Amino acid sequence: MKYSHRNSQTPWSYRKGNGLLYRIPAGLKLIGLLLFSTLIFIIKGPFLLIIAITVIILSLNSGINPRELLKGGRPLLVLCVFIVLVRTFQFAPFLINRAGLLEGCLFSLTMIISFTCGALFFAATTMGEINKSLSAAETFFHLDKIKISLGISLMLKFIPDFFEVWEEIELAWQNRGGKNNIQKYISLLPRTINKLMEKAAQTADALESRGI
Repeated sequence: MKYSHRNSQTPWSYRKGNGLLYRIPAGLKLIGLLLFSTLIFIIKGPFLLIIAITVIILSLNSGINPRELLKGGRPLLVLCVFIVLVRTFQFAPFLINRAGLLEGCLFSLTMIISFTCGALFFAATTMGEINKSLSAAETFFHLDKIKISLGISLMLKFIPDFFEVWEEIELAWQNRGGKNNIQKYISLLPRTINKLMEKAAQTADALESRGI
């Protein structure tokens, strides 16, 4: 089985494949993602290991190197380090809180695994599949007039759109000789938000032109 090694692969974007995960209906995958993302913060303990192993197995079966699921997660990793430090070290008087260290590590691991679950979901599921599955559920429950499926689809689409826009702006920053420091995030985050707002406005105009 070949892994996907394209360095240009946008985080949380769809990748063509034919593994088990690709054959599961989008609706079931979405339910599984929401269920695991909730339980992982409630149960913790051995459940974290079970989810982590499941993600690795499904990732390998889909032809995706598990490490690639962390692409785009650098800010999350920085946040995790900060959380661990805050939970571990206490001042006045200075001491190392071992219980806090364990709690910080478990919470950080929970966030990282949750991030990879989302990345794997979007890597094996297209927005078209998600919308189709949600529309079918909407019809089954006679909620066609409310357009819930459209709202959820647009909300979910925002996540991969964020990474796509961020990667585009980050590449321009690097081409201009920008450094990878805190100033980068201070400068690029407002531009990313502005770009996302422009895309949202374009989507709204397109939907309005179709009478939605």
